[in-house]
Amino acid sequence: MALLVATVTVPVVAADLPAANPEREPLTPEHVGAESRMIKLIDEARRLANAGEYAAAVQNYVQAFAYSRSVARLSLMRLSILPAEIAALGDRYPPALAVMREEIRIRAGLILTFVAGTDEILEFIALNYALDQPQRVLELYDQLKSMGEKARPTRLLMRAVIRMELLNAGRTAELGSDLVAMGRTTVAEIAELQAMEAEGVAPDHAAYWTARREYLTDYGGRIAVALLSTEDSALGVLLARRVADLQPDAAILDSLIESAEKAKQADLANLLKKQRKSTPQSSGQ
Repeated sequence: MALLVATVTVPVVAADLPAANPEREPLTPEHVGAESRMIKLIDEARRLANAGEYAAAVQNYVQAFAYSRSVARLSLMRLSILPAEIAALGDRYPPALAVMREEIRIRAGLILTFVAGTDEILEFIALNYALDQPQRVLELYDQLKSMGEKARPTRLLMRAVIRMELLNAGRTAELGSDLVAMGRTTVAEIAELQAMEAEGVAPDHAAYWTARREYLTDYGGRIAVALLSTEDSALGVLLARRVADLQPDAAILDSLIESAEKAKQADLANLLKKQRKSTPQSSGQ
């Protein structure tokens, strides 16, 4: 049983990777039809699972996964919610996990034969995370690295998708110019967030922008720390100041202060230390 009706290779460059804003993507009749069909399939899958009709539930989840690929605004559903629900169903119906493992195997094959696009790579990552085996992502990336020049286009494409995994693993040297691009993009995204908050966020969008602020604070802090240890420390200083504007917690501030001091950025370190004095201790510290 395949999770997707068809596999489509969609080459992109790093600049294309930020997901479309779900509030801004124009809807076409095709989008509306796909979204409506997907929601009905998910509702039916949940009903069937609750009724103990597990095989039929998996089939509905499979079809919903396929429909969701045609609309960018449904990427969160396709790459997070659906894999998680199928994995949860696997606790009661192990064949659901077998479906996911087979789809992982198929996507790994596409990646290692250099015909995968961004969709296949993102799905490989999402399915592995849903099965609680995120280490498989960097393991496959390292396989690509060992395959020489012929793997370079696919390796660079995958690197652009797994930048956060590399960052979290402390493998910032492998990011190359992507690290600078990540820093510049995050500075712009924080500015966009602040402009939106200044205008006033509509109540029905408040949860989205709150989550966005938390994400940019954490993500931006990590990138700033990495940049402060490179030749692009000036960008790191700028990003660190922008992150500080978002009122990060004590743990993020402590990390930024340590990095600023190591980079001999005294003005930045002093600014952050002043802010740290009025910041409550992070939970768990």
